[in-house]
Formats: sequence, structure tokens, C-alpha cells
Amino acid sequence: MLSPAAWSQFILLVLAYYGTVFAAKKMNPIITRILTLQDRSTSVIAQIRLFILMFLALLMPLLAYAFKGIGETLTRSIFGSGAAIAFGKRVFLFLAIRSFARDMLTDTLLQLLEKFVLIPVGALYALGLLDMVAARQPRLPFSARHFNSDEYHGDFPDLARRT
Repeated sequence: MLSPAAWSQFILLVLAYYGTVFAAKKMNPIITRILTLQDRSTSVIAQIRLFILMFLALLMPLLAYAFKGIGETLTRSIFGSGAAIAFGKRVFLFLAIRSFARDMLTDTLLQLLEKFVLIPVGALYALGLLDMVAARQPRLPFSARHFNSDEYHGDFPDLARRT
């Protein structure tokens, strides 16, 4: 954590974030102006433009990921390591998940799933805890094949005697 490589990686992550915020603030109005329809056209091109405009909320996380990739290439070429950059990649992915959930999910059920599934799982992944949580989940003693087969009762011998 105190090595020059780690500090340079953290500095590059901060620069990537602020560069992303700056670039997104400059690019959002331009892209919005280009893709917004002037008239109420319903052509295929107009529908494609409106569809692309819907994903404009993901511009900032996408730019952050691209800037992070440039920083990772620089850091790996100079220092040969990129541990902090890997953490930054997970954080930028979490920002993309949050942005997607906040700006694009409009259905009530999807917003409920966002609040209780998508954001917590994204946070666990960003902190590197998802593998540990997944490993602690108990294994169920049966699988889908038990429900598809009438003669298999290997894990439940008392069921075999009843049938």
C-alpha cells in the first residue's frame, strides 16, 4: 500500500474519475442535442436515435472504465503491477450498476430488485466479498434432477420405500 506503484495507481484512479466527470459533463449535452429529434418522426432512424439516447446515462461509467484502462496500461508498463487498478475496475463497475439502476429501471418490480438484489450484490463484488459470501451459502441436498425422475431417490431413501 505504501509503494510508489500503489500510490500511482490510486492517483490514476482519481484522475480517471475526475476526467470522466469532466468529459461526461462536456459530452452529454452534445450527444443529447445530436440524438434528440426535432420533429415527431417515427422512422427507423428516429427510433434508433431514441434507443441510443436511453443509454446516455451509462456514458460516465463507460468513460471511467476506458480511462481506467488507459491508466492500467500505463501503470503495468511502468511498474509491472496493477492490484489497485483491479479494485478500481470493480468500483467503476459498481458505479455503472448504480447508474443503470437509478436512471434506467422504471418498473416497480425492477426497482425493488435493484434495491434488494442488484445494488447489494454489486457492492459485495466491488469490495471483493462476493466470492466469500457465495462460498458460505449452504448447498441444498437435492437438485432439479430429483423432480424430473420418478425412480431416483438416492438422497432420500425413505421416499423410495413409500413409492
